[in-house]
Amino acid sequence: MELNGKASIVTGGGSGIGRATALALAREGVRVIVADRDEPGADETARQIRSAGGEARTAPGDVIWPPYFEELIETCERTYGGLDILFNNAGVATGLPPFPDGDLSRWELTLDVNLYAVILGTQLAIHAMRRRGGGAIINTSSTAAISGVEIDPVYAASKGGVLLFTRSLAGLKERDGIRVNCICPGVVETPFVLSAEDPELRALAERLPTLQPEQIAEAVLDLLRDDEAAGKALVVSASRPRGYL
Repeated sequence: MELNGKASIVTGGGSGIGRATALALAREGVRVIVADRDEPGADETARQIRSAGGEARTAPGDVIWPPYFEELIETCERTYGGLDILFNNAGVATGLPPFPDGDLSRWELTLDVNLYAVILGTQLAIHAMRRRGGGAIINTSSTAAISGVEIDPVYAASKGGVLLFTRSLAGLKERDGIRVNCICPGVVETPFVLSAEDPELRALAERLPTLQPEQIAEAVLDLLRDDEAAGKALVVSASRPRGYL
């Protein structure tokens, strides 16, 4: 995909991988809608894009609420003429106390944000991209989807669902010209990890080799440019070789 001039939505764009990817897209000439429930964070991402000469606007809200996601895509179509790229990146950890001792609402939220919202956004984006004549969707999974993670099994399950959901949509490339892929980051130095309430998660980040959000952003751009990739999972980790699963 030639990126210059395309229109995109980045969820979870107010910090970490989302912000780094929104900035990287804008540097390539992509117009960006920054979606995040953290309105100040989204505003800061958009400010940085505009300061660098890019085009961006914000859309604060919660991706698990269907009317919000519908309006998000409608806004992109009204503002930029269509939707070319969706980066389904918003994500949460389950937090403390760890499973099975945590409250039901904690793991429900993890599944809602990490998996349900990805399915919802992908469904809505496919309809928009059909109107556009094609496009690309990147979902954020995790290396936890491959090997599991004892400190947060619900998080691992949600990311495993994203991986299999992505693989199941490979046929859209031939039918509709829509490529759905996912990235599987290892441990990344983001607020998600560094400010985690679980001391085991913070200790894991200190013990294992880590990546910067900008390295994941570059992998997202690589997936967008690879016109042959469909239903693929790209592993990007400091502790294992980079490549497709």
